[in-house]
Amino acid sequence: MTRRDQELLNKQLKWQNPSPRNNGLLILALVGVFLAGIALGGSRTAHENKAASVSSKIAVASSVR
Repeated sequence: MTRRDQELLNKQLKWQNPSPRNNGLLILALVGVFLAGIALGGSRTAHENKAASVSSKIAVASSVR
């Protein structure tokens, strides 16, 4: 690679420098998504447990008759 080639390459790549990431914001977003997943999973599990409890009570009530 000649000096001229290197200068042209540097000129082309000068505009493609990635902007610095905001790591704090990225971590905050990941923690938020994680906590939202825990909340949704917990509410789903509670709903399924409630449905199972109701269906077991129905089964017990129908077997008693």
